[in-house]
Amino acid sequence: MIPELDNLTETELADNASHLGNWHDVEKKGEERKRMYLVNESECSGCLKDLLIALKHDDSEKGYPIHLKLGDWQIVPDKLLPLLMAYRSAEDQQPIINPTIKMIKTLTTHLDVPPALKPVLLRTLQGHKEAFATKDVFVTLMGKLMQVMDDDAETQGDDSGARDSTMDVNMVDVIQIMCNLVSVPDPQPGDAGFTPLRKTLQKTYIN
Repeated sequence: MIPELDNLTETELADNASHLGNWHDVEKKGEERKRMYLVNESECSGCLKDLLIALKHDDSEKGYPIHLKLGDWQIVPDKLLPLLMAYRSAEDQQPIINPTIKMIKTLTTHLDVPPALKPVLLRTLQGHKEAFATKDVFVTLMGKLMQVMDDDAETQGDDSGARDSTMDVNMVDVIQIMCNLVSVPDPQPGDAGFTPLRKTLQKTYIN
């Protein structure tokens, strides 16, 4: 069972999570109705930062209740992954993409939780691994990694100003996300969280 949060903390978490966007059917003149993930960018950016602060101060002695609660709410596959995909090509993407990547990295991290909570965390991580196991997501992550590396190379060759370390952090974050997901064991028949698709996810990542 996930450790309980006090009412104020849980309410604030839920409020911040609710501002990370939703799917909408958008119909433009002369075009077919299209399913799009939309957000209020200024609210979303602030809520991402608030959630990162909450995660940073999560209580390890109580079993990381904030991490587990956000995992229980499926915030990675239902909110953060659609957010990442929706803003992958946006010109001014950093206020949304950077904290989104940082949150994904944090929420896919293997935590040292008490033994009773290990199955809960494992099922959550297996769900995250399944959500990311598509070609489109892999291409997006690799594209972001290449963009960061290119920007980093340009910055190294530019002596006109101070170096922006934000890109370096994102490069590490993208690589860490992939490491986190690959290291999640696939469930086998009889294990909690088993589905036929999940038992071969490791092959999907390797291929």
